[in-house]
Amino acid sequence: MKKLKAGICVLTAAVMAMLSVSIGFTAYADVLEGQAVERFVDNACDVIQDYDADKELIPSEEESDEPDFQTCRLIVKADGSFDTFGALKHIKGFKNIHILQYKDENSAKQAYEALENEPNVLSVSVDGVVSPKLSADRFEGATEIFPESSNGHLCDWATERTQSAQVIEYINENDIPLTDITVGVIDSGVDYNHEFLQDRIVRSYFNSSTDGTENDEYDVIDGHGTAVSSVIVDNTPESVSVSVYRVLNDYTGNSMLAIQLGMIAAVDDDVDIISVSLGSVDSDKLTEIAVDYAEENGIIVVCAAGNDADDVVESSVAPAEYEETVKVTASSKDSRNCGWSNYGLYIDVSAPGEDVNVAIPNNQYIVWDGTSFSCPSVAAAFATIKSVYYEYSYDEIRNILNETATPLITYAEDIFDTPLKTFALRTPDLQYGQYGNGLVQVGAALGIESVPSPTANLESGNYADEITVELYSDLPIYYTLDGTYPTTQSTLYTEPLTFSEDTDLRAVAYNEDSVLKYSTEFEGEYQIFTTGTDDMFEIDETGCITAYLGGVSNLIVPEEIQGIEVVSFTAEIFNDGILGKLILPEILKEIPEYAFYNNDIITYINTGGANILTQGTFSGC
Repeated sequence: MKKLKAGICVLTAAVMAMLSVSIGFTAYADVLEGQAVERFVDNACDVIQDYDADKELIPSEEESDEPDFQTCRLIVKADGSFDTFGALKHIKGFKNIHILQYKDENSAKQAYEALENEPNVLSVSVDGVVSPKLSADRFEGATEIFPESSNGHLCDWATERTQSAQVIEYINENDIPLTDITVGVIDSGVDYNHEFLQDRIVRSYFNSSTDGTENDEYDVIDGHGTAVSSVIVDNTPESVSVSVYRVLNDYTGNSMLAIQLGMIAAVDDDVDIISVSLGSVDSDKLTEIAVDYAEENGIIVVCAAGNDADDVVESSVAPAEYEETVKVTASSKDSRNCGWSNYGLYIDVSAPGEDVNVAIPNNQYIVWDGTSFSCPSVAAAFATIKSVYYEYSYDEIRNILNETATPLITYAEDIFDTPLKTFALRTPDLQYGQYGNGLVQVGAALGIESVPSPTANLESGNYADEITVELYSDLPIYYTLDGTYPTTQSTLYTEPLTFSEDTDLRAVAYNEDSVLKYSTEFEGEYQIFTTGTDDMFEIDETGCITAYLGGVSNLIVPEEIQGIEVVSFTAEIFNDGILGKLILPEILKEIPEYAFYNNDIITYINTGGANILTQGTFSGC
C-alpha cells in the first residue's frame, strides 16, 4: 500500500511539474505580448511627436471621399510582409496593424495608392485629423468658488438625479466593503493638482499629443479631461480612481491615431473601465480594434453619443457606433432627453449632460453642456456597482443599468427648436427606441428600495373645459406646473388642483428617512380643449365646414354643426393664427389636401375618423 501511495505522489508531482511549465510558458507569452504592445504604443507616440510637432493639423469641415494626407501617415492592416514604399518609420507589434510615416503628403499619397494593390495588405487608410481648435470663450464664467451645493457634491442636482449621491452616503454610513476600481479617461489630459481631484488620480504618464510634456498627462489649457474626471469623482465612492490618458493637442487638430493609442495604452495598463467623451469617423478602423482589444481583456468602454442631433451609427461616430460600447445620451436638469444629443437604436442610457457643474484646471469650476459629461456619469455608475459587487460581469451591470433606468420624455421643441412652449408632443419612438432606456439610476441598479411614486385620479390625456386633479401618497408630495423637475424646493401639495388650460403636472414623493429619498416622478400632461358651438362655424349641406370663426386656441370640433354631420372641411380654414390644437370628430371621413398649409401655430391634431393624410397635409407647418 505504501508503494502505491508513493507512486501516486510521484505521478502527481510529475503532472504538477508539467502543468507549472505549461503555465509558465503561457504567462511568459502574455508578458512578451504585453511588452510588444507597449513598444508599439511608445514607438507610435514617438512618431506622432517627432513628425507632427511642427504641423498645424486642420480638420476638414466638409465631408470628402478624398483622403486627407496632412499627417503623412498611413495605417496598414496586413497578414504578412509587404513593401513600405519608402516609409521613414515602420511601427508594428500590435495585432496585424502597421503604422507607416512618410516625409511629405505626396510620398504618403503615392504609397497609399501603391499599397492598395500590395500582396498581404488587407486595408490601407490615412491617419485622419480630428477636433477643432478651442474657442476663445471656453472658460467664460469660470470661478474659483466651489459651486453652492445642497448635498456637498460638485453638481448636487445631477448626483441626486442619478442616485449616486444617495448611494455614496449609504456606502459610507454602512461601511460597505469595496474593491478598488480604476476608470481610464481618454481625453485632453488632467490637472492632477486640482483640489477636487486630490487622492483620486492614478497617474498614467501618457501623452500621445504633441503638446505639453513628454510622458506627462498634465493639462491646464483644454480643461475637457479635467472636467470629465471631476464628474467621475463626483459620482463615485473613494474606492474609484481615475487615470487620464492625454490624446488631444491644446490648439490644433489631433491625429486620430493619438486617440486610438490612448485607448490601447489604457487596456495595457489594466484599467477596469474606459470612458471616452470623444468621437470621430473611424476611417482606419483602429478604434474598432481598440474597442475589441478592451473587450478581449474584460474592460468595458463607455462613450459619449455626441452633440449633433444625429444618429450615431448612420453618422459613423466612433467609438459610439460600435455595438460593444455603452452609448450615452444627455438629459437635462428637467429630466428630459436633450434634443441636441445624438441618438440611435443602440443607445443604452442617458445621464445629466446639460447645466452640469464641473471642475476645470487651476482650481476653477464652470457649468458645461454635452454628452461629454453624460458619459463619465455612466462610467461612474459602472465603477460604483463593480466596486460593490466585483463578481458582476460588465454585461450583467450593463443589463441591470438598462433595466432600472427611468424612461424620459423627448419633446418636439427640443428637436425642432420651436419657440412655442406649448409644443409638447410626445415622441415615443424616440423616447423608447433612440434615446435608450432612460436616466441611469445607480441606487435602483444596486437593488436599494425605492420610494413609491405618487398617483393621481387622472392620467395624461385630452380633457374638455376644466379638470380637477388629486394626487395620492402617504408621503409629502412636491409638484411643478411649468415643466421643471420637482424637488423639495418646489410647491408642497396640500389640496386638489384645478386646471382650465394646458398643464404639465410633475410630482414626486419625498421620504427623508429613505436611502433614495425621492420617488420616480408622476407626470400628467393635460391638454384642455373647448368644444366648438354652432356659431363658431359655417357648414354647407354636404357636411363640409367652410369657415372657422371661433378664435379658440384648443378646439374640439363637434360631430354635428347646425344639425349637419361633419364629414370634411375646407383647406386652410384653421389657419387663423390662434388655433394651436385641434380634435376632429370620429365621423370625419377625409382631410383635404394642404389642409394646414403654412399654419405655423398648430402643434397638435387628433384626426378623428380620418385615417388617410395626403403628402401636403402639413406643408409649410
